Amino acid sequence: MKYYNHNRYPTNLLGLTPFEAVNGKIPNKNHFKEKIQQARKNRVVLNQYSMIIKLFLVVILKI
Repeated sequence: MKYYNHNRYPTNLLGLTPFEAVNGKIPNKNHFKEKIQQARKNRVVLNQYSMIIKLFLVVILKI
């Protein structure tokens, strides 16, 4: 129960733990906006890097 009330961040509470919501902390609707944007950028970079590795393996190693 302690984990759920103090550590878990359900999305329907806009990034707050249940404990924070009950104690009156004001939710920030944009809490995850930056994290989502950064994750999107990271995925693009990772996908590009992955494609380069695949091309390297095909061209250089003839796999």
